Amino acid sequence: TRVSTEEEIKLALIHNFTNRGKTYSLTYEGDIGDIQAKVDRALQDAFIESNEPFILLGSSCSMSGIPGNFQITFSFNYDDENEYMLVARSADELENALLKGFYDRNEKINIVYKNSITTNDLATAINSMFNKDTYLKFCIYGYSYRISSMMGINVVECYFDFKTTKEQEDYVDRTVDFIVSNLTNTDMSDDEKEKLIHDYIVTNINYSEEEKYGDAYSALYYGKTKCDGYAMLTYKMLKAAGIENIIVTNEDHAWNVVKINDKWYHLD
Repeated sequence: TRVSTEEEIKLALIHNFTNRGKTYSLTYEGDIGDIQAKVDRALQDAFIESNEPFILLGSSCSMSGIPGNFQITFSFNYDDENEYMLVARSADELENALLKGFYDRNEKINIVYKNSITTNDLATAINSMFNKDTYLKFCIYGYSYRISSMMGINVVECYFDFKTTKEQEDYVDRTVDFIVSNLTNTDMSDDEKEKLIHDYIVTNINYSEEEKYGDAYSALYYGKTKCDGYAMLTYKMLKAAGIENIIVTNEDHAWNVVKINDKWYHLD
């Protein structure tokens, strides 16, 4: 690849990062005065501006030749032991990346974060995700997170202990859609839909004290669940019926708060 400016070096390196090239050679045809500084800046800028999720453990560069035909060869050592899901540069992008990993049920979510970030920022993003969709918080037994840095780039690492697999959640979504579509219709009021959904769950799902049945999948597949599972299934079915609701808890119980005719009501 032939380049003549620092900007062209940067763009060529961004292209190379897209292909995860471990060795990359350029022929530089521009002014070689202060070429080392130009290469260093281009490499750093390319690393920052690339939208590919990767981390470099190290890099090196060798140069030789004459003006007009100056050879620059890069060697890159990528972190191939860890899978990096997405690049984020803002709180919103971080939250969206976390959501994608969460919905895919990735137990370990690695995000390349190309901006400054603190553990408080990360905690805020996770809490915001849970607050926007309260069902999500009940999908896990627990979670942890940390922030590390490699070559000046932050890596966000989150670990989630999920109650269910992606396949099981897909089953929940399919089954909920089927039940709600047969249970309700567009001519019904939200009051009527809510009553039908409540009665269906109470009639068809048995209560269990066992922790392993504390989710919507257990309620639908095994026909039994604990209070968490009741609240989670209610949440899903109401959402499928177009009714806004959230899951709330106290020390030993979970239930739903439902919005009907612009007013919020407790549903247990």
